[in-house]
Amino acid sequence: ESINHGRLDCYMQRVMDRRGKQVGYEAFARMEGADGGVIGGGAIMQAAHALRVEYQLDRLLHKQAIESFVESDLEGYIFINFLTGFIHRPEIYLDGLSQAVNRTHVRSSAVVLDVPLGDYAKDMAKLKSIAQFCRARGFSLALDDVASSDGLAALLAEIRPAFVKLDAKFDKNLNPARASALLHEIVQISHAQGVMVLAEGVENAAQYGVYMAAEVDMFQGYLFGAPERIPRVNDADKRSASSS
Repeated sequence: ESINHGRLDCYMQRVMDRRGKQVGYEAFARMEGADGGVIGGGAIMQAAHALRVEYQLDRLLHKQAIESFVESDLEGYIFINFLTGFIHRPEIYLDGLSQAVNRTHVRSSAVVLDVPLGDYAKDMAKLKSIAQFCRARGFSLALDDVASSDGLAALLAEIRPAFVKLDAKFDKNLNPARASALLHEIVQISHAQGVMVLAEGVENAAQYGVYMAAEVDMFQGYLFGAPERIPRVNDADKRSASSS
């Protein structure tokens, strides 16, 4: 897919609480295609992988998310994804993010790093190192793609995240009764550890009602609005950022 390299944007999608109050945003990368259409983050990172610049691009996007958040006068939490395969040394890989937070004076605890559980299910040492880095820098941690209650209590006690993010398809292969029971188990275990639960991919009122009944704390999805474009980073800024 052809990309217009003059525009690399940060899109933000609202995160809501149980009262219907906006409490933060999740940042997404988007680019403008040559035909004027919007290219999603997955396609962007596939192209970056082919060009072997995904490490540099991901680090740039971390800084861009923070800068967009501040310059757009947004408030609340800012949830940031990252390419977990590169985090052998979090203090190196995330140093640009740390510098952006310090430079813009964003409250460190408002910066939430999304760590996909599936990427680290068999590498607890690495997951612990990321969690320790987050705590040392004052960042918050979200354990992403949680789809099971098995071993969750012990994991939360070990990692101590601020948030559990439900896998958007956790109930895909379950009957409604089992899905409801599992959802309640995950929420109860998380709340017992003082961890808030966030449901992603909430698309309709029926889903929202199920999550509300299960005492889920926060919600994100098209029911509350699509990711919105926040113009950021021209060519000169990108070159400057990538060379820093």
